[in-house]
Amino acid sequence: MTRWLPAHLLSFKLMLAVAISLFMTANIVSASEQQEEVIVQTVNADEASGFVTVQGKIASGSGKQVTLTFTDPSGKLDYLNQTTSGADGFFAFTYLPSAVSSGDYLLRAGGEEVNTPYQRTIQLNGTLAGAVLKGPDTVQAGQNVELVFGLKGVEEDVMAQDMTLVFDETKLEFISVQSMDEVNFIIADYKQTEGKIRFLSVHLNEAPASRNIDHMKLTFKAKENAADGIANVAITELITADSSGVETMLQGASHGIQIGHVDKAALNALLADAQQTHHAAIEGNRIGQYPAGSKDALQKAIDKAVLIASDASATQIAVTKAAEDLNAALEAFKAAVITKVIGDNNNDDRVSIGDLAVMAKAYGMTSQKPGWDAVKGSDLNHDGKIDIEDLAALARLIFNW
Repeated sequence: MTRWLPAHLLSFKLMLAVAISLFMTANIVSASEQQEEVIVQTVNADEASGFVTVQGKIASGSGKQVTLTFTDPSGKLDYLNQTTSGADGFFAFTYLPSAVSSGDYLLRAGGEEVNTPYQRTIQLNGTLAGAVLKGPDTVQAGQNVELVFGLKGVEEDVMAQDMTLVFDETKLEFISVQSMDEVNFIIADYKQTEGKIRFLSVHLNEAPASRNIDHMKLTFKAKENAADGIANVAITELITADSSGVETMLQGASHGIQIGHVDKAALNALLADAQQTHHAAIEGNRIGQYPAGSKDALQKAIDKAVLIASDASATQIAVTKAAEDLNAALEAFKAAVITKVIGDNNNDDRVSIGDLAVMAKAYGMTSQKPGWDAVKGSDLNHDGKIDIEDLAALARLIFNW
């Protein structure tokens, strides 16, 4: 994870301004127009830790370099990081904003064999527009549990929805779905596969103000032989379309359900793991280290969990919530580990003037020219060319090394 700091030299400020200007005026291709060479599936902002977690897939598959950037509302590049895709091209990034500003942030994702980077805008000054999934926190094995799905923070016109939900099939069985308003919201159909359900729905006769309400009730049953523990239900993809057919991807949601009797063993085990991970972690900009400020965010989550674990009067609901929050913070922290030194063109695990020299030699190269494969590592923003944007980005990395 890279956090951008103010430039220290006037000439560098000028170069960065030019780079940002070029970056912001590039042709923008919507997610519906591109060939989905790379796609961002979920963007989740955790209010407690401040982390923004981004997950998605790259079509070229596993073992590919993926680049993610966030540009703040002022046009300043606030985040630039790379990771290697896992199974089926899955990737995840955890972004800690320098300072949350009011307005739209531009998220951009590119990678190897990606000709058209994916991009979208999100707002971090409030609740992200997207799904709401709510219901009881606990259920006994053999009992039914009802979850309610709705929308929040949506300003666009919504005429149709394509929502994908995943659930723990070892603990839960899907029973039924019902519209909360069968006059104005119709579930056209749904398709269930192993641990996943995709719902297609339409809105009829709705006033714009009624978008952000509850839309459907989902009934699950906790299996008779379900082991004690948390069963997760999550909306992993939510796409809406307006009356003109324009599609918008919204934020997903998740809900954990505690099955059976649970004591504090799960929370204490998580605490031990989190404390050991925190103790062993080192902040810095080297491979295997963690971004500045990330240990403090994890420690705050640990401190909150310790209060519940040591409280003899804590309810089961409070213990379950503490375990869920700590688990989310721990996974976000682990995902933030630095796996590659961005801009290390000469492979010495650091960024320096030598890397700038290598990039300068390749300046002007594009993916259409012979020899591209040998120099494409200098294309930091994966836009298929090596230009002033890449020089400016690498210069900032050198200043901050």
